[in-house]
Amino acid sequence: MLVRQLVTQLKGKTMKNNLFAGSNGIRGVVVALVVAAAMLVGASAFAAPIPATTPPAGTLNPTNTTVSTGATASFTAAASGNPTPTVKWQVSTNGGVTFADISGATSTTYSFSTALGDSGKQYRALFTNSVGTATTTAATLTVPETPSLIVTTISDSSTNTDGLTSLREALAYAATLSGPQTITYSNSTANGAVNFFDGSARTITLNGTELAINSSVTITGPGANVLTVSGNNASRVFSIGTGNYSVMLTG
Repeated sequence: MLVRQLVTQLKGKTMKNNLFAGSNGIRGVVVALVVAAAMLVGASAFAAPIPATTPPAGTLNPTNTTVSTGATASFTAAASGNPTPTVKWQVSTNGGVTFADISGATSTTYSFSTALGDSGKQYRALFTNSVGTATTTAATLTVPETPSLIVTTISDSSTNTDGLTSLREALAYAATLSGPQTITYSNSTANGAVNFFDGSARTITLNGTELAINSSVTITGPGANVLTVSGNNASRVFSIGTGNYSVMLTG
């Protein structure tokens, strides 16, 4: 189209101004056409290439993290792709079987204040553009319970993410503190705790290993008539360490 317009213009000028008379005029038109063709080739050669579209591809996966209750947990992810992909964070509460979108979590870094109930949840990022989608691997959040000297369960568990404190856990925590400590038992049912003072008889059955006492400690219970600690014929109940410890059982 550009060449045709140039020829038309040149012909018009030839007729009007007699600038390309005879053979010289023909040669002038040929030269002009060659110049125009060169301009078209040059423009094509220097035209910016159109980037190819590509689907998202993860370049950074979030990593497992452990934070205390009430602290801030942060997960970061990244992905390549053209057009630049958008991101949405998702959470799983069933071990990664299913994931649900987190409202408002649309930045490459997702941060939030944790609660004990967040422990065990998994987080991943979903990247999307006009070509496709990609998800990162999932990262697991662990929120340990706050150590306590108040026994809140008859379980002999040492799981520090269930929100409950066993006698075993209380003894282990006491050993990390300076000076003599006193371990007591819960008198309410708040947050899933057992009320050891409601008059009901209960037994703490050990899991096959004795309770280690490695510090000076007083254990104040609700009374031997309502609380029994049993080795279940598999172990002794207590094992006192070799230090110069003072151990008292009351209640």
